[in-house]
Amino acid sequence: MKDQIDQIDTFYKKKTSEETLKILKEISFIKSPSLHLPEPIVLPHEYSSLTTDTLQSSENIFSSVSEIHMSSLKHYHDLKTNFQTWSKRVEQWERLAKERHLSEAKKLAPGYLDTEQRLLKPISAKHPSTVS
Repeated sequence: MKDQIDQIDTFYKKKTSEETLKILKEISFIKSPSLHLPEPIVLPHEYSSLTTDTLQSSENIFSSVSEIHMSSLKHYHDLKTNFQTWSKRVEQWERLAKERHLSEAKKLAPGYLDTEQRLLKPISAKHPSTVS
């Protein structure tokens, strides 16, 4: 039985390879002008391969990855806290600048910024002598 399976297998392989060759003979291949075969790499004369002692073990690689991850998280936390402190400082500076601007404007036009009325009209004052 095993011999029969081997014979069938070899027959099938031979038949498929012959059919494949017939099909391939009918196809014309054209080499693309932009296609270049890879060239061998020339190593320097002083090249020496690395020993197994110099290669890192997989444990070291994973520990270094976890260290990188932890340092990035720490850096992210530091950046976040710095951003929060600087945003508070900027808000404080903007508030102080607005207060300074309001105090300077109140010196020039007292009462102007105290109300929402922006168009000031002079009111004629009545003199007590002209009262009838």
